[in-house]
Amino acid sequence: YEKNFILSGLNLAFLGYYFKGEITYYKNLIHWPDGIFAKTIFDKIPKLPGRLIMKDMKLPTEIKRILVLGNLSKRNYNYLKNKFKINIEHFNLPYGNFETIKKELNFNFNKNDIIFLTLPTPKQEQIAIELAKKNNHYKIICIGASISIASGEEKAVPDVMEKFGLEFLWRLRTDTLRRISRLFISTRFYLNGKKNKI
Repeated sequence: YEKNFILSGLNLAFLGYYFKGEITYYKNLIHWPDGIFAKTIFDKIPKLPGRLIMKDMKLPTEIKRILVLGNLSKRNYNYLKNKFKINIEHFNLPYGNFETIKKELNFNFNKNDIIFLTLPTPKQEQIAIELAKKNNHYKIICIGASISIASGEEKAVPDVMEKFGLEFLWRLRTDTLRRISRLFISTRFYLNGKKNKI
């Protein structure tokens, strides 16, 4: 927490959009292994679900404010407030592509702030990098839906499915068509990228 960082889960979606070029390399972007495809990078490090990142997170006393950019329900707001017991500020972002959202990113952070982005990949990573470019101090976590799962608002994947890397099947039970389309697109980008790298 003494340095600037962007923390993001390494999973199929990230790798697919990285290979496509929609997510670029950034010097302070670091990862935790969030999906079975992280094994292509972190072969000896076990998968770590984002909800456990959230549940186990402890903030130093120097952090005085959490800014949540993206979706945040009342239940999730209360979860963060009860867990961290510091000021929570929530800002909805406009609906649309990254270029549309980019025009509204007029946020100034200081070293006592931490930012949670609750959008899907690649938007949250694109926004995180844009915010990092505009601020001297930033601590940004691309947390996606993990707050909702940690709070109990969204059901966590059953342990047996998670053990065998089948979380994607569990997620398909809701918003099925959009998720299938996203899974297909991410897989195609990933396979094309891997082929071109070989």
